[in-house]
Amino acid sequence: MAGETADFYAGVKIFFFVIFVIGMFTFGDQINKSFEDYGCIEYEWTLLE
Repeated sequence: MAGETADFYAGVKIFFFVIFVIGMFTFGDQINKSFEDYGCIEYEWTLLE
């Protein structure tokens, strides 16, 4: 029973990670445009790199 629960939570983590990555690719351009509107995109990307 404990093994099944661990597998379930591992699957949930992977599922949310995949959704997160897809969201980043899908919405990344829109987020970049909104940052450019505020003029702080260069600052944000230097923090990420």
